[in-house]
Amino acid sequence: DRSDLRVIHCDLWHDNIKLHRGRLLPFDFEDTVWGFRIHDIAMAMLDLLEDTGTHRYRELLPEFRRGYESILPWPDGEMEIFQVGRLLWKVNWFARFQRQWLERFVKSHLPTFREYERTGIVKCGVEE
Repeated sequence: DRSDLRVIHCDLWHDNIKLHRGRLLPFDFEDTVWGFRIHDIAMAMLDLLEDTGTHRYRELLPEFRRGYESILPWPDGEMEIFQVGRLLWKVNWFARFQRQWLERFVKSHLPTFREYERTGIVKCGVEE
């Protein structure tokens, strides 16, 4: 597809990927949708960002991209909009299923939303 629309996993994070005989194998396909490769990459990179923090993420992202581009060209589009969208999805998930954690989640991510609104960049651990 010229627009890069295809079936994507849409929930690639470390608990949905296992290493088997030197290969990364994704599983848990319940969130599979029609989407774009940049969307799938954004989901995986958001997990990496949340696990490692902004500084380490900025070091690891170019390495991931280099490895990705050894197999496929890097897709067009901006990851950040998909990452912010996923964080908003998480707010909705907490509101529906884990209401007791909603306020904590929102407070911890509000600086991230504000930083994105101000700069267009997603950063974790941003201080207000």
